Amino acid sequence: NESVGQTFHIALGPSRTWTEIYETMAEVFGFDRPCFVPATTDYIARWDPNLAATIRGDKMNSCIWSQEKIRRFVPDAYERVSLADGFRRAARWYSNHLTEVKIDRAKDQLMDRIIESVTRNRAPVTVQIGNRDAPSRLVW
Repeated sequence: NESVGQTFHIALGPSRTWTEIYETMAEVFGFDRPCFVPATTDYIARWDPNLAATIRGDKMNSCIWSQEKIRRFVPDAYERVSLADGFRRAARWYSNHLTEVKIDRAKDQLMDRIIESVTRNRAPVTVQIGNRDAPSRLVW
């Protein structure tokens, strides 16, 4: 069998970026569209080297996972549960197992401090739009 010894990333269905995954999660759980706060892994490492170590690798870069290889070996493979339905199922499970859910309050507080630091210390971004005759500036 040609598949023996092969490594596969199995994520059937349409390819998605991390942004699309988090936006779907927010929609399913009824939150506003997520506001992404850019922080480098090195910046996070200054706050918590162990947390930064968990980010290095696939969480560090925005990318799209390809299903091309698995489809060569299993042409009939397909997504049986949509991403949104998978999140709904997970939410139901968690709501039925609240005693098993462990919230890491210290990690939540750390994330809040990192986000606050990034947004407080971030220089405004100025984007010039329009043309030389009718310039507009957008600052945020």
